[in-house]
Amino acid sequence: AFGEAGCSAVVHLWSLDSTLDGRLNTAELADEQSFGCRSALYLTQAILQAGWRQLPRLWLVTRGSQRVVHADTTVSVAQAPLWGLGQAIAREHPQLLCTRVDLSAAAPAAEIANLTLELQVGARDEQLALRGEERYAARLTRTSFGETLSELVLRPAGTYLISGGLSGLGLAAAATLAAQGAKHLVLIGRRAPDEQARQQIEKLQALGAQVFTAQVDASQLGALHALIAELSRSWPPVRGVNHSAAVIEDGVLVEQTWERFERVLAPKMYGAWNLHLATLTQPLDFFVGYSSAASLLGTPGQVSYVAANAFVDALAHLRRETERCGLS
Repeated sequence: AFGEAGCSAVVHLWSLDSTLDGRLNTAELADEQSFGCRSALYLTQAILQAGWRQLPRLWLVTRGSQRVVHADTTVSVAQAPLWGLGQAIAREHPQLLCTRVDLSAAAPAAEIANLTLELQVGARDEQLALRGEERYAARLTRTSFGETLSELVLRPAGTYLISGGLSGLGLAAAATLAAQGAKHLVLIGRRAPDEQARQQIEKLQALGAQVFTAQVDASQLGALHALIAELSRSWPPVRGVNHSAAVIEDGVLVEQTWERFERVLAPKMYGAWNLHLATLTQPLDFFVGYSSAASLLGTPGQVSYVAANAFVDALAHLRRETERCGLS
């Protein structure tokens, strides 16, 4: 949008071409990021480097990426990372007033008209969802978890799979599960266990747990399918998944490349999706993806990490909408 002062707004609509199909394979999910995060990353860099005296407002538009009302029965996980990217842009470059607008999956004419109105009015809200004639804006509210938490019951005849399980948070999760009675733990990571991990594994075994370690990259679906097939021959069904694998590669937005961006997406985002796909036939009691408050608040210098965590949040919604367990 150009006015007397130059360019006043840039509206990113490419993600609207993304598919709403929740059955994407990993390669298709990666391709979808070209419409969303990749194009928006390059667009934002171009705006910042254009030399405009006054920067335009940046609008990122998705459809069905946010679970807002009860009628939202489809969550477009492929578009969710763009919202995370927008959160990081808003914190790192507040002068862009980066605004995220989510249309419903159907995006009826009324929502398109209201989107046009939003662009004309230029309200200060930076997170909006348009649902038919209704307009929703993000607000912080008080809540209580007292009525929603339930005690976790672990099954001795069940296998519990932890990605990123050979270090840090993964080993801590394994220790918690073993202390609560889990007898079959599968710890996977891209590297073989180091001395510290081996010591922790000995402690798990001392608690009575059988521990299976595997050098598996969760971003590779074929490797996960092979692992599940191997386990099925001698281990109980998988009853729980804990996804804590992550890579953090900090860097300011203007210096980001897509190659660096995808190195962060691979373990957390593609790993979570592959674990979802590989365990669809398993009788899971829980599927936990480790996310971060960064996906809600944004963090300067961590655009890729924020985007990846936004995907983990959306995946939990998708699983619950399809009557599966899911928690981020």
